[in-house]
Amino acid sequence: MLAAQISAQIGITVAVPEATVPHSEVKTKDPRLQSIEEEVHAKITEQMITKHFNLDPEDHSRSAARKNIKPFNIDDVCKPLKTEELESSSRKSLRRLFQAERNAENDCDQTTAIRHKLIVGLVTQFGKDFRRAFISFALEDMRARADIIIAWLYREYVLEQGYVWRGLTPDSYGYEQCLQYVLHGLYRKLDPGDRLFTRILLECPEITEGAMTMIKSFCENSDWQDVGIATLYELLLRRSNLRTQMLDVLLGLTMNTNEKIRDLAIERCKDLFGISGLAMPLEDFATTILTRLIAENPTHACSAEDTELPPGPYDKDSQWTEESIRSCLHLFLALLPLKPRMIHGLAEVYRESSSMIKRIILRMVETPVSMIGMKSKEILQLIESGPKGSETLVTRVLHILTENEAPSKELVTMVRGLYAKRVTDVRMLIPVLPGLDQKQLEDLLPKILKQTPNVVKEAFKRILSPYRAGGSGTGPITPAQLLIALHHIEGKGEDMKGVIAATNLCFAEKVFTPAKFWLLFLLSFLR
Repeated sequence: MLAAQISAQIGITVAVPEATVPHSEVKTKDPRLQSIEEEVHAKITEQMITKHFNLDPEDHSRSAARKNIKPFNIDDVCKPLKTEELESSSRKSLRRLFQAERNAENDCDQTTAIRHKLIVGLVTQFGKDFRRAFISFALEDMRARADIIIAWLYREYVLEQGYVWRGLTPDSYGYEQCLQYVLHGLYRKLDPGDRLFTRILLECPEITEGAMTMIKSFCENSDWQDVGIATLYELLLRRSNLRTQMLDVLLGLTMNTNEKIRDLAIERCKDLFGISGLAMPLEDFATTILTRLIAENPTHACSAEDTELPPGPYDKDSQWTEESIRSCLHLFLALLPLKPRMIHGLAEVYRESSSMIKRIILRMVETPVSMIGMKSKEILQLIESGPKGSETLVTRVLHILTENEAPSKELVTMVRGLYAKRVTDVRMLIPVLPGLDQKQLEDLLPKILKQTPNVVKEAFKRILSPYRAGGSGTGPITPAQLLIALHHIEGKGEDMKGVIAATNLCFAEKVFTPAKFWLLFLLSFLR
């Protein structure tokens, strides 16, 4: 009965004999009952183990079956291909991948990335014909295939550096040669001005010497100069390891004989002048080139330099010409408004240079000085304590500053002090004549009339400027008072000729023609 109850609980049907023998009469256990008990015991044990270890009862049977399964080995069913067969199969795969790339329009990014990886892997592993086929494929549409071109360049770079296995058939192609193929392809296939050239060079792993030569040739090409210089500028900012090399190329372009190339390079230098770490190299280069003007000729100027500089277009000239002089001034004068303190260096070079160089400096200095303005402390310091021999430069600066603007009181005071202490030439005072009072002007008239006709004309132009059209109408001396002052000048011979010439000069001015003027003049004269 016990066996039957246990078997019923665990779900086992047990056949129990109908006739039973009293327990006292049983000497040995019935074999059938013993077998049932053993089966029940095993079932209970299995359930307890399964419940305790969370095991599937069928796992034991499956694991035993696995032990009898032989692992799959591809070498047992496939034979290795020969190298020729492998290359032929790979070549067909590459063609299919090229065709898939041509037909791909709506592929997701993941699919495109996988296809690019397969193409680049085949090309770099087998090389030779595969590489030539890839280059032809890439040149078909370089703009659409820029991503795969950059991926290929990176793969070639890591192969050359030895980071990965080169492949079955390594050849003599290197990263630099592959980059050259791409750059030459860009030059042949793209329109001038296409910025894909910039993108390829910004994203490629390394800029080689050959690539630097290509960049410089693009900068000097009349069709590609905009893209070339823009690329040079971006590389200079983004690749700090090449900053010195890129800056040297850019600075060399600031002395180019082509005006447009030179102006583009100078504009980029002005943009870089405000960046920390670049202002000083730019200023040093501009100053060094400026000091060449002190030398007897360009050849001596280059041989006297201690630092290595990019070669200039006139380095081998035996004599200074206007073009060679201007090439040494362009960058310096462009940077001058950004750093007015540099004007003191210009004054030092000016006083030691030849008369021809001085004339060109006086003509070219107008734009930067007008941009600085008369409120600059550096300008005022130059006027007050400029080096001896730079007086004509100071006078030119004064004329530029007061050409379209009345002189400030500070400027007038400083110039008068300079005239009283250092410079006795009355021409120094002409730019600030509108800032003097009537008595001071009347005292200066005899000295002004002794100057050349052009100087006298300029002086009277300054004195009468407030009374011209658009003027304020108020000045230190009125036109009528000026005529009376001329009438009262005493002199003989040449002095009187100057007075007559000055009077005729006044009559040529429109401010002397209205009848109202003559009425005021007669009243003032009779008084």
